[in-house]
Amino acid sequence: MTESSGLPPEQEAVRRLLADTRHDGPPPPDVVARLDDTLAALRAERAAADTSPGRVVDIGSRRRRVAGIGLLAAASVVVAGVALGQPPAWRRRRRRLERRIGVGQLPGRGAHVRGRRWRLGRLGR
Repeated sequence: MTESSGLPPEQEAVRRLLADTRHDGPPPPDVVARLDDTLAALRAERAAADTSPGRVVDIGSRRRRVAGIGLLAAASVVVAGVALGQPPAWRRRRRRLERRIGVGQLPGRGAHVRGRRWRLGRLGR
């Protein structure tokens, strides 16, 4: 039994000893009986634990719900972006009035333009 396995002589000796102790016969009856009893107990334990079925989840409805929530979130982001991008209502009224009277920039609150006193709090009404 001189194989060139590349093992040191001590490991080769252990390998030969283990190969010589191989048992090819049937297992003893008491070992077989203990294994059968253990397997039967495990089967009974599993059968007792599996009395209630698991919860069934429809994956398609969950996927649709998640997609709907995602679309709603995207739409709310777009609406918030548009709303935050718009100037406030008083600034829109002021710009509308500036275009109507032909003034480039109205002065501050309550100032005179061409002899008139403008009250910017009630513009556009």
